Amino acid sequence: MPSVCKALGLSADVGRRILAAEQNLFAWSEFYASCGLKVLPRRRGGKHPGVEWKPYQERFPTDDERREWFADPSVTGICAVLDGTGYVVLELDAYSPARLPDAVTLLARAGVTIPHACPRVRSGSGRSEQYWFRAERRPVTRRYIAAVVHPDGAAKLGGAQLDILGAGIIVLPPTRHQATGEPYRWWPPFLSRDRVPELP
Repeated sequence: MPSVCKALGLSADVGRRILAAEQNLFAWSEFYASCGLKVLPRRRGGKHPGVEWKPYQERFPTDDERREWFADPSVTGICAVLDGTGYVVLELDAYSPARLPDAVTLLARAGVTIPHACPRVRSGSGRSEQYWFRAERRPVTRRYIAAVVHPDGAAKLGGAQLDILGAGIIVLPPTRHQATGEPYRWWPPFLSRDRVPELP
């Protein structure tokens, strides 16, 4: 970890926090809360938060609430409410993992460029990626259909879609996908709020 921190220009304290956050879900919740996220638990077998989430559209969970939630052994994942956090997530979905690079390329051709250093989450299904940005105001959620390149080089509409999410629930690493059992993963890593780029 020290060599990684040095390469990334991080302090030893930040490195210790990242290492601690890999150990358990409560540590993850502490890290995310320090970055201004409204962290909620996700229970085994469920697709939605393990608590009623709508009150947290208006307020942040308390430390005591998070301690109680993540002490429950039925909690096996973590998610967040985006409302009021200043974060915006561009979620790119494709019908197969192999089409994600094609969809990103076509978005770039259309003038939608994802910064290389933008923190992103690859879902446990392998079929979607979430690109994280900061924004001054919550955008209206909109859905776009992106063209996907076929093996013969032709373009077709309907192969991928891009959601702009500034409200509602988002699943966070290291939660495991319900169907595949694979974890959601950050890359590049989410290190701190000030390293998240502004929405273009």
